[in-house]
Amino acid sequence: MYLLPGLAKVCSVAIAPHLSQHNVIDILTAARLFAMPRLEMRCAQVIAEQLEQIVETDEFATIVKDEAETIRKREETDSIPLVDDIRFHIANLSIPEESKEYKLTLLDSLLVRLGIEC
Repeated sequence: MYLLPGLAKVCSVAIAPHLSQHNVIDILTAARLFAMPRLEMRCAQVIAEQLEQIVETDEFATIVKDEAETIRKREETDSIPLVDDIRFHIANLSIPEESKEYKLTLLDSLLVRLGIEC
């Protein structure tokens, strides 16, 4: 029982370099389940980096909708933490401003399609 947090950290460090557009949503879900905040943040960074390939997937739409629903249940009017994290990482990418704006537009378009205001 006492070794579980340490094991989670070791797993997180081992998994992070292997994140890709194909597994990032599944790994993000597991990172949340096992309370691995560093891995969650790395997942958000990978999503930001590869947003063009991820934004149209059903899995990404589902995770954003689920997080938005959690906020609605708490009756909060603020933004969605995952979306905030992705926006943060987009802002910090070493890419031209036009590319950053394009990524933000893609993210905002998804939110509009899902009927989510944030």
